[in-house]
Amino acid sequence: MDHRIALKSNTPLRLCNDRGEAIHCVIESEIGRGGSCIVYEAARITDTGDKTLYRVKEFYPYKLNISRDENNGLTPSANDAEVFAQKQEQLRSDFSRTNQLFYSDTNYSSMANQLDVFRQNGTSYVLSAYSSKKTLATYKPESLKECITLVKKVAYVLGNIHKQGYLYLDTKPDNVLVVDGYQKQIQLFDFDSLLSIQEVRKTSKLSCSDVRLSYSKGFAPIELQTSKIKRLGAHTDVYSVGALLFYLLFGYTPTAPDCETDAVFDFTKIQYDYRKCDDRLFGSLSDFFHNALAVYYADRYQSMQEVSEQLQEIEKYADLVIPRIYSTQIAKPKIFYGREREFGELDRLLANPDYNCLFLTGMGGIGKSAFIREYLTRRRGKFDTVLYVHYKGSIEATISNDSNIEINTLRQDEEPKNGTRYFDKKLRKIRELVRGTSSVLVIDDFTGEFDDDLMELLKTELKIILLSRKAPFYQSCQEMKLSAVSDLNALRCIFEDNLGRSIEDNEQDGFEQILKRVEGHTLVLELIAKQIANSHITISSAASLTDEHGFSAIAPEKVDYEKDSKQTSDTIGNIIDALFEANMLSAEKKVLMKVSSLLSDDGIDINYFQQIMQLVSKDDLNELIKDGWLTISGDTFSMHNVIREAVHRWEWTPEYINAAEQFLTYFYVEIYLESTKNNYPKKLRKYITAADAELPPELKDKWIFQKLIAYRDRSMKKNDKWREKKFNEQGLVGKVYRERYARIKDESPADIEKLTKLLFQAESIIKQCRREKVICDTNLFINLQLTVLLNMPQYREDFIFSETSHLLADNAKAIDFSDYTNCIRDIRQDAVVIMQIYELVFSIYAAHGDNKAMKDCLESADKAARHFRKQEAYAIYYNMVSDYYDILLDGSYDTEDPDEEFLLNKMLYAIEKTLHYSKRGLSHDGNHLYAKNILAKATILMRSGRGTEKEINDLIDTAKKIIIENTSQYADVRLQYYLVCAWYFALVHDSAKSTDVFVKDARELSDIIIPTDLQKIEDVIIPCANIFFELGCHDRAMSLLYEGTRLCAKHVNTDSYARIRQELCDHLLEVGIEAQQFDLCRKTIERIEAENKEIVDPKNRVVIPTKVRSIISDKTT
Repeated sequence: MDHRIALKSNTPLRLCNDRGEAIHCVIESEIGRGGSCIVYEAARITDTGDKTLYRVKEFYPYKLNISRDENNGLTPSANDAEVFAQKQEQLRSDFSRTNQLFYSDTNYSSMANQLDVFRQNGTSYVLSAYSSKKTLATYKPESLKECITLVKKVAYVLGNIHKQGYLYLDTKPDNVLVVDGYQKQIQLFDFDSLLSIQEVRKTSKLSCSDVRLSYSKGFAPIELQTSKIKRLGAHTDVYSVGALLFYLLFGYTPTAPDCETDAVFDFTKIQYDYRKCDDRLFGSLSDFFHNALAVYYADRYQSMQEVSEQLQEIEKYADLVIPRIYSTQIAKPKIFYGREREFGELDRLLANPDYNCLFLTGMGGIGKSAFIREYLTRRRGKFDTVLYVHYKGSIEATISNDSNIEINTLRQDEEPKNGTRYFDKKLRKIRELVRGTSSVLVIDDFTGEFDDDLMELLKTELKIILLSRKAPFYQSCQEMKLSAVSDLNALRCIFEDNLGRSIEDNEQDGFEQILKRVEGHTLVLELIAKQIANSHITISSAASLTDEHGFSAIAPEKVDYEKDSKQTSDTIGNIIDALFEANMLSAEKKVLMKVSSLLSDDGIDINYFQQIMQLVSKDDLNELIKDGWLTISGDTFSMHNVIREAVHRWEWTPEYINAAEQFLTYFYVEIYLESTKNNYPKKLRKYITAADAELPPELKDKWIFQKLIAYRDRSMKKNDKWREKKFNEQGLVGKVYRERYARIKDESPADIEKLTKLLFQAESIIKQCRREKVICDTNLFINLQLTVLLNMPQYREDFIFSETSHLLADNAKAIDFSDYTNCIRDIRQDAVVIMQIYELVFSIYAAHGDNKAMKDCLESADKAARHFRKQEAYAIYYNMVSDYYDILLDGSYDTEDPDEEFLLNKMLYAIEKTLHYSKRGLSHDGNHLYAKNILAKATILMRSGRGTEKEINDLIDTAKKIIIENTSQYADVRLQYYLVCAWYFALVHDSAKSTDVFVKDARELSDIIIPTDLQKIEDVIIPCANIFFELGCHDRAMSLLYEGTRLCAKHVNTDSYARIRQELCDHLLEVGIEAQQFDLCRKTIERIEAENKEIVDPKNRVVIPTKVRSIISDKTT
């Protein structure tokens, strides 16, 4: 606390110098205190009667024990008397030096004028001319520019003091007077800390007491605070100037962190309006503070000239009169992760001197705006000017809009209406202002075309980045495609930040399911996380809802999101709708979009799609791809899940429904025809093709035959019209028949590669259609679903079970027959189709070895057959029953066990029932179940030893006659016929040669008609291996089984193949032991164990029984 007693107002003061000269004045008020003095304002009356004002500084040190008596005299204590006297003499000496400085160079205008020094009241008084009462401690500069200007003037004065050989060492707001005038001037006063630079250099000859070091807290560098005299220099005053500017800007003196070399300053907290200043202002201020406030003296500016030059540059940036473009204040995204590779790519593209235009493209919501905002905030120091605007419908409107791009000396509303476009004038000014600078212009949501205005804009030195969903249309532009974020850790961080918590270990699967659904789309991922938080649901339930209903229908609560740097709140569905607003699309494009939304992520070949939809050209598709609605890779185009979600929300119009039906009809017709092509009735094909058969050449010239042919042709035309009418009346079935009739002469086998492609494409379409009730309720969809199910490879059992659950309630235990038979009454064999679905489900349960499920399925099939009461339905049911007992027998046909004998009798009975019903229900377009079961009966009689050679031979001949008369050379019943003949010659005649002939026929046909490796193994390889085993041809049997294991090795991660691989390996080792091929068995085990190590899922690894291992180990040892 300051205990000094100041002179009271109206105290008379008679000041006398050593020459006896005196000045009489009166103290008016105290105006300030320092460490060594109290400063007063005093007045005296002149001879003319006018009042003259002075500044009077009374020597009255704060740290000494001094008392004031009733006569205002000052008396130091005995202990401080000597020091008081010394410091008083120092004051008088300082006066002399200050006086010399005042009259040196131009200092007289920037230093307080000290008139004389007087002794009075036991102390000394310095009389100075009157000056302003305002100091930088009390005066607030009117603008940022004035603030910098005043500090620059302080630096200039200090520079002059340094030139005179002195250090000021006490720069602070209280010591800087502000003098009013046309321009504000400054004056320094209080030169008590003045120190000769020459004395500093001679510090080795001085003691600490010889050089007085005082400082003001907050404005003194470390070397001054610690009296490190040798380290004092111009850089010491440099620190004080930096601290002075810092104080004037922020309102407080710099702290230790502010003096670090990498300090970051928040200039948004300064006490002045900075928004209209040059963009380079803050960068220059940061550089200035880093070089003025550095803790280590050698890291600072080393002269006031450097300080003045930097402040002059900063002053220019703060000048609002100098023409400039104001940079956009870009908000850094609150949440941003990943994209490091993309940042590097953008750096490279912008550094290319051959281009100044870059299209940053990507689908809506993928994060283009957030990416470029993050980039510009990270790389802000690279650019002198940064402009970020939103497209306003044209380049002219975008650039002319002063709220988009503001130049301080131009205003559109102030421009004269003289016919000159404001755009042209503004563009000229932009070209002028960015010349020689590094400046960037970002135009967000750009949807324009290349025109003259854009061409003129590209002629400036701006680096122009256009954010667009469209690909660039200007060949002199670069393109950077921004795809989905691929960094899983980044996606997890985005999700967790928006969720407000971490993902637990048990939630990982649900999170990955959501990631797969949104395909890395950051906006939708953010929205889903917020939806989970707002609706208080679990991640797993959100994942399930997303799969079933789409992510726009997870919950009804609104979520917050940011659009164009503005916060808003809405449902996810409405946000997605706004993101992909389609009003600009033509009606034709909308139809294509609606149909394309039924595709899966794998998409479809663009030429194939054009063919299906009967498009004249691909122009609309190409434009949708160009505009970012669709994506293309090679010739395959697809739709992103997020866009698909938006299109899903479009209401189904009649035009959309018609197009979708055209699309689905194509798949239904093609799958139906291709899957039934090999089994098309031979007689029916012969009957249809005979109608337009050509005459032999020798009969063509006969007039009677010519008349007959003319009559036939007329009849055929009538028949064609009648047939076309019938096709139209029959609806979906008519479309199938029309195509079948058109292709009737094609006797080539079914294209299994085409069929497989059609099935997988249709599978994905069915999954997408599940959400479209207006499609699912159609007859067409039900028929497509059934046709795909019946022809889908069994290893796709997940899909099969998923779809049959919609048809067969409670896992094939019951069926609502009325609904589904009504849906499929256009299908000629509705009962057959439903029974075939049961048969399909039964076969999958059989592959799993699930006897209970098989039995349950049989019970449901029995109910269905009784409901339909059709011969074909009963035939299929009893065929399933015979298969059931065949599985239970497990090859034990030649048995004496009573239980197995019972099963065999049941099986034969079921076969007889199948023969009975299939014979009665036989038709031209049937599936030849009758012939198949004749062959099945022959096989059982052979293998069980119950049939005579004649009986077996008659059965085979009967089946052969039916097959030859009714089937094409590629019918699948022929494959069974070849295998039965092979069994016949192996078991009845023991003829390896004849057996081999039919095995070869079966293998050749299977390569043509069997679409999957799994079916080939089950239907051909294993039966043929069994045949050769019965013949004693162990090497042939082992070779076939080994071939089967190699086919399975291509599908090690598929459950169905894993099961059959186990069976093959069991048989292979069994045959090897029987053939005593123990070394081969050992090598087989080694190969199995090596392959097991590569299989991730333990259940898909082959298990070798301990007993088998032991036998092989003993024999090889």
